[in-house]
Amino acid sequence: MPERVYLFMDCDDTRRIRDIYQSGDWAFLTDWEILQTSVNEYRAQFPTSYDPDASWGVLWWGSGNFVARDMALLYLVTGDQAYAEDILRLLELVRAHTPQAIFLTNFDAPNGRGEEVSGGIISHPQYGAVVIQSALFAYFELRDTNLMDDSQRNVYDKFFQHQAELLEQAAISRGNDTPLDGIRNRNVPFAANVAALTIARAFPDDSAMQDLDARLWPRLEWQIANWWEADGGWGENTQNYGFSMLESLLLLAETSLRNAGPDLYAQTFEGRTIQSMCRFYLEIATPEGGTPALNDTSHYVVDPGLFQLCGFRTNDPQLYFAEKLYNAGRHESYGVDASAFTTPFHILAWADLGNQLPETPDFTSVLLPTTGAAILRDGWERDSQYMLLQFTGSRVHEEYSYGTLYLYAYGPWLVGNGYNIPAGRPTNQHSTLAMDNSNQTNTGGELIAFADLGSTGIAAVTSRSYANLQHTRLVLWNEPWAQWIVIDDAVSDMYQHTLQQYWYVRGQNLLTNENIWTFGQDGERYSLTIEMEPGIPAIYSSISREYDWETWVSNAIGVRMDVTYPGRPVRLVTSLSVTPQGDTSPTITRTDSLEGTQIDSQAEETTWTWILPPIGSPGGTTANYVLSGTAGCTAHQGEILLGYCLMNGTNLGYLDQVLVVSSESIYVETDFASGNLFLSAQEETIITFYWPRSVTNISDSGSALDFSSDNGLVTTRIAAGQHILEIR
Repeated sequence: MPERVYLFMDCDDTRRIRDIYQSGDWAFLTDWEILQTSVNEYRAQFPTSYDPDASWGVLWWGSGNFVARDMALLYLVTGDQAYAEDILRLLELVRAHTPQAIFLTNFDAPNGRGEEVSGGIISHPQYGAVVIQSALFAYFELRDTNLMDDSQRNVYDKFFQHQAELLEQAAISRGNDTPLDGIRNRNVPFAANVAALTIARAFPDDSAMQDLDARLWPRLEWQIANWWEADGGWGENTQNYGFSMLESLLLLAETSLRNAGPDLYAQTFEGRTIQSMCRFYLEIATPEGGTPALNDTSHYVVDPGLFQLCGFRTNDPQLYFAEKLYNAGRHESYGVDASAFTTPFHILAWADLGNQLPETPDFTSVLLPTTGAAILRDGWERDSQYMLLQFTGSRVHEEYSYGTLYLYAYGPWLVGNGYNIPAGRPTNQHSTLAMDNSNQTNTGGELIAFADLGSTGIAAVTSRSYANLQHTRLVLWNEPWAQWIVIDDAVSDMYQHTLQQYWYVRGQNLLTNENIWTFGQDGERYSLTIEMEPGIPAIYSSISREYDWETWVSNAIGVRMDVTYPGRPVRLVTSLSVTPQGDTSPTITRTDSLEGTQIDSQAEETTWTWILPPIGSPGGTTANYVLSGTAGCTAHQGEILLGYCLMNGTNLGYLDQVLVVSSESIYVETDFASGNLFLSAQEETIITFYWPRSVTNISDSGSALDFSSDNGLVTTRIAAGQHILEIR
């Protein structure tokens, strides 16, 4: 064929894909079979499978099946004329049933079946502009071939160009200048502008499209810069909505590049880039490649091939790693083969693009404050420990969510989901607090503390979940024991209330003993033990969750704890520990006083103790400990002190021994056996710490530090940042 551009692909892409197809590459052909089977099933019932009134669009048969795009790819690679003929038939139906007037904007009116009407090929916000880009790609594949004459080309050119003008009207009518997570526009302005600009840049020589581009591009630039921040990358924009919005943006960028337009990959949008938007999904990836960080956990809409494309364009080999991770996860995330939900178009379209070796990210834990994610993890393998605490303040459809916690450790365990719940019911699908069966009305999560040290980690946020309930969730991580201590502090008005805490587990209940629940998973060697120490009388009951079409949670079961308390602060303590099946989980005890809470975990001869100040207080003194900070810890073997930690504080003491004192708030952990001290500080600080042996040298990244030593206490000055001090 002559050299040709097919909207966001060209002949070089076709040759690359054909080479892989003809090579018999097993992984490629596996995904090819998924796509081809889906298309052939559609064609077998075509045109009865075509529904011009279908919710979310008019092209596909089955969720996410962008059949015009998929048929176009099959035709490009195989040259099978039957695909081209069906593309023409499909495009004619699209053209005949698409409104030619402003009614294009009325996409969310009922269609008589309780569904949203797509209004032609305008995008439902769930899928961004990809529906229109799909049809346009299919058209451009055939446009300059002998399958179309000049008259047909003229008709279809004008059809798509008119759709671009109507999309501009749709963006304006739905609030082009309003926050993009607002309930009024539901992301339509962004989707409509991206779709319209894709059409405009597909016709770079048309003066009307040039004028449209000039009008829309400044507005879309603003939206690209703000939609990610406006919704925090969460809620509607982090579910399948967000990934499809990213997909549509990448396809616009490719269209712009192929048609001699500006390079969107090289552009910065108020500090953001397309690369950083792609990396967001890498940073919330799990070891299995699913996406539990998404509130709606709609992992099945993620087409990993986009990371291959983005990694190539931005020279980011870690995005090749994301592609590999997500692609594996499609076949096993939450124990569901998610590849059946959407065709792997981008996996095929961008296969071997750049052909770089994937690069594993160099971070483990990460704090994404603008996107509402505090992630504690120890690696990227399937058995790696992983916890995400969501504290976004953004809307999630008609309800709000706060405090969702997802836990992976030797497989996925806890799941949280507050979606598809009527507004009149509580958001009790979150692994968090509900009060008096009331709906949460405000999120506004505010970060208190976050750090990942040597063997310990912390993530803490606070929010006013209800008008009369302030909720703080603190997660303390004991990495060597695969144990997570979750502290929920509730402060409400003077009246008596009932708090409900829900823990949903992907697994089966193996053992129940009042406040201790043990769960297992089919074929796994590990079990999860949930032990609740509320400190006040509690009622426990088994729960399960099956609703709507979200089959991945149909086997989610768990435990509900109800506590009734008068109007005073109340603290709930939950231990989550993962151990090999048959092994004994740590024994948990809780001791409260007016000066704070002591939590002891014991395994064999070792005791790990966490110290917490009273609710709302910056510090406290128990029988054995002095603390000024968010939390502190010690590890003992019998009477021998093995190490200690201070989280977001300035002082920790045990009995009559000063353990650490700092001039500024710090995070610090000591490990006497390794001779290391882990420290994180936002400002330069002078630190005095206890060390059980005489000290002759302290080095930080190979550089010696000046220090003084007096009676077991070592004093040195530390610069702001993260440090691992080697103490010899």
